[in-house]
Formats: sequence, structure tokens, C-alpha cells
Amino acid sequence: MTVKHFFTKVKGGILQTNPKKIKVLIVDDKDEIRSGLRDLLDLADDFEIVGESSTGYDAIIKAQALYPDVIIMDVRMPGISGVQACRSILEKVPKTKILMLTTFEEDEILLESLEAGASGYLLKGVSYEELELSLKLVVIGAIQPIDSRIAKNVLKRLRPVLVPEAGHYKFLTALDMEILKGVVAVENENSMRERLGFSTQEYKNHIELLMSRLNVATRDQLDQIAKVIVSNN
Repeated sequence: MTVKHFFTKVKGGILQTNPKKIKVLIVDDKDEIRSGLRDLLDLADDFEIVGESSTGYDAIIKAQALYPDVIIMDVRMPGISGVQACRSILEKVPKTKILMLTTFEEDEILLESLEAGASGYLLKGVSYEELELSLKLVVIGAIQPIDSRIAKNVLKRLRPVLVPEAGHYKFLTALDMEILKGVVAVENENSMRERLGFSTQEYKNHIELLMSRLNVATRDQLDQIAKVIVSNN
């Protein structure tokens, strides 16, 4: 299965998950943050803002009423935290994806978020392009976006849990495997991008995210670990 199974191309090489819009619930206790996110996402045709919440409690209620495809969730809010809200929402609306968007760079908070079921973790100040791509990726379960500013140290701690031994890369998606197979086959980059339906920037973003998740720093290391993964799957 290739990325073309999930995406269609639209203007400017931006990926669109499917013909219908992605329903988004924005959760943050600061009015200006919610307003800014709404204005940004309104720039794209792919998103529909179905609601906003300023507390974790309200987010839990609205998630059950609105069934958003993805929730942008702050971590620290009055009452229950975003992490607690994430856990509760996913118990009640398991198909919803949650992308944490916060100022907190602490490893423990990121780990707590992932353990609660969050599909990704980005820091506020992230570029619009990365936020847009991350939202689309978590909706289809293609990859788990983690902000590169904090990913390295955290993934080192996660690696013994995620990858106990060769062949146990169960967190990888079908899309990840397609990319790794192309790496092992020494497929020309242009050919791989065309086959997967990526623009140059989208391909670069996927490679960087995949390298972060696999805790490798160079393409040579990616080549080596790709051979191990593909040969064991």
C-alpha cells in the first residue's frame, strides 16, 4: 500500500487526506491561541473547525458531541490537564486523534501525553506548514509527529520500549514501511516521491520524522536500520 491510497494531491503540492474536510476541535485556555489557530487553519480548504474549548472538562463533553477527526490540545489548563482530558476522550471517542500543542518541553510531559494516547506532540511556535502536515498525518495514522526540538532525548528513552529487539517495530505504519522498502531498494528519490505522491518538501518531512522515530541521526544509519526492519517484516 502506498501513500496514494491515503492522499490525493492538491494545489501547491499540499496533501489532502480525502474529499471531505478534516473536523478539528481546538482546546486551549487562552483566547488568543484559539483565535490564532482558527485563523491559520481557515487558510486551508482541508479543515473545518467544529468547536473550541477552554478547559479539559469542556473538551471531553464537546468531543463526545462533535466527534472531531482530530483535537489540538493544550497541556496545562484550569481544572484537569490536557493529558487527563486526552486519556478520558480516547476512552469515550477512540477514533478521534489528539495532537498536543504546548509550550512545555519537559520529557516527562511528552511521555505522559504519548502514554495517554496522544497521536503527536508539537511545541507552540511550530510553523504553519508543519502543523498542517502533522494534523493530516495523525488523522490517517501515518506517523506520530514529535517536535524535533525535543524528540531526540525522548526517543532515546522510548526506544527500549518501542524496539526491544530486531523485528519488533510494531509502531511503524504501512506508509513507514513503503518508505523503508524504497530506502533498502536504493530507489531514486525522485522515483520514490512520484510513487508515493509526495512533493519534495513532503518527502523531506517524512524522512526527518521517520529518522526521529527510529532514533537515527544520519541517512547511513537509516539505511542500516531499514535493512533490519524490512528483512524482519
